[in-house]
Amino acid sequence: MVTVKLEKECACFKDAKNIESTKTFEDKDAAMLYAKGLCRTINEAFCGKHFFRPTDTSDDEVMIKLIAR
Repeated sequence: MVTVKLEKECACFKDAKNIESTKTFEDKDAAMLYAKGLCRTINEAFCGKHFFRPTDTSDDEVMIKLIAR
């Protein structure tokens, strides 16, 4: 099992009702695909103050890092 976690939730993310900050997948490829898609959605759709980037942190975790713009 591989967990995708959001490192830190900004106010914009907290306002998003249908997006989870933690999600678990069977394998690393599925987790990275989800994390990349989630980052693209967050970056393009609703957060103008921050940039989110997926980072492969360990065998069982992908962390979505929050970077100030």
